[in-house]
Amino acid sequence: MPVLNFSLYRNKVGTIADPFFEGSRSRIDPFNRSVTGRPISSFYGYIIDGFFQTQADLDAIVQSNEGIGKWRYKDISGPNGKPDGVITVDDRTFMGSPHPNFTMGFNLNASYKNFDFSTFLYWKNGGEIVNYVRYWTDFNTFQGNRDKRVLYDSWTP
Repeated sequence: MPVLNFSLYRNKVGTIADPFFEGSRSRIDPFNRSVTGRPISSFYGYIIDGFFQTQADLDAIVQSNEGIGKWRYKDISGPNGKPDGVITVDDRTFMGSPHPNFTMGFNLNASYKNFDFSTFLYWKNGGEIVNYVRYWTDFNTFQGNRDKRVLYDSWTP
């Protein structure tokens, strides 16, 4: 007998008690944030806006760990969201939510004489993910542990 199920939920943070909790700060800044009016643990950080290609690119913006061939972050913190030429913590923004819009499942069971068949299908719509492994292998977080792809497929002039 086939069975279809459907699940839908929404969440928004109502109020947050002090102190404000942004996630663990044991080694790196957290990449999730919970604020009033947004889903809990929404993804939060800098948006990569390409690479620094030339010295002129470097001269146009102030950013820590800048250099030709390094990632350039999107400048969004100036007045009215216009670039101000400096990358600061105020240039971080919400980038998505891990929560799906909905989930569905389908169960199907059938039998005939001494043979039976059972299957289960599951799918979801929405909800982004964070590839935390790539944070360690692609960014200069700690020395070592670089992905071979970073060495051979990185930026070139």
